[in-house]
Amino acid sequence: MNFKKILLVFSTKAGSYDKKLEKKIVERFKQEGLIDKLELIRTNRKGHIVDVVGQFAKKYDKEGLVYIAGGDGSISEAANAIRGSQTCLGIIAMGTGNDFAKSIAYKWDDMLEHICNPSIRKIDLMDINDSTSLNVCSFGLDTLVLKNTLDILEKHKFLGKRAYLFGILKTLLKIPGYKLRYRFIDDKDQEVIGEGEYMLMAICNGSYYGSGFNPSPKSNLEDGIFELVLVKKFSLPKIARLLPKYKKGKHLGEEGVYIFRAKKAEFKFERPILGNIDGNLLEADEFILKGHSQINLAFYE
Repeated sequence: MNFKKILLVFSTKAGSYDKKLEKKIVERFKQEGLIDKLELIRTNRKGHIVDVVGQFAKKYDKEGLVYIAGGDGSISEAANAIRGSQTCLGIIAMGTGNDFAKSIAYKWDDMLEHICNPSIRKIDLMDINDSTSLNVCSFGLDTLVLKNTLDILEKHKFLGKRAYLFGILKTLLKIPGYKLRYRFIDDKDQEVIGEGEYMLMAICNGSYYGSGFNPSPKSNLEDGIFELVLVKKFSLPKIARLLPKYKKGKHLGEEGVYIFRAKKAEFKFERPILGNIDGNLLEADEFILKGHSQINLAFYE
């Protein structure tokens, strides 16, 4: 491993802090004679990941490698913190959904075997509004599901992934519809303009979100192109039929479901609506995909 310094950050807010796993990883670095390069940090406050990873990236740049042991939110925070540097990011999936990990075909055994000698490739980030997205930005019904799920988890932490199912049920009691005007530049550099009423919209870099739902099965993290998913407002029976297909990525070609490939995009609504960028909630009346940047990602292969 040619990195001068390796930062291993364990998020204590992810699904659960795994002390045994931490010991296994530290032992792997000892076995490979790399323990002197390793610095271990456990987060203890909000914003801790952004602070320590940002400082590390400034100090070591291309000579630094950051491993984040945490969930999708922690991984997204780290990606934003190293954006603009040559510091490499590696993930150790420990969250509830681990959706981004699914997009890179992450496997526990491969991680433990190759963590001391990963292959490094550049992947895309989406520049949306004033934020950077590693995985998926969505707005509409699925974001309402996320909010309801987080509200349920706050009161009933023991539910874990099952809270998402309860979040879906609560949201479907009142199906939303949003009047949207959109404009985007497609993968052939053609401008596309349209409008309509939709209940769900997403801009996808990765394939998975929402604890395993697969809105964009053909997404590629390395092609500089992003998938725009638009779903018309449906009745409850039709949603019930579509939902299992949407989870498995088999909804392509379904009536009222549209997927476009784009380099840039603008989504404008009549009023502010609830959206999320990699699971972080925000409210806005427009979501603008300005383009993309890249970061170095460690792959366990």
